[in-house]
Amino acid sequence: MTKPMWVCPACGRSFANQRQSHTCAPLGDVDAHFDGTEPHVRRTFDYVLEVVREFGPVLVLAEKTRIALQVRMSFAAFMPRRE
Repeated sequence: MTKPMWVCPACGRSFANQRQSHTCAPLGDVDAHFDGTEPHVRRTFDYVLEVVREFGPVLVLAEKTRIALQVRMSFAAFMPRRE
């Protein structure tokens, strides 16, 4: 049986562990992470996300410094660069 997710009362994000350490900040916009990048950078991210979603649902969390992929826990992070 899977333990229910804990939801931070301050920011609303879900975590596998109660009171998990995190930065309580609002999520941003995925598109903003790709401002100023070459088009192939976004295409690569979109392709990776498409492949990952073949395994099941995944949350895409646009945090301040990265884009995280989460199921029960974050399992991948992307920090797009210009090229």
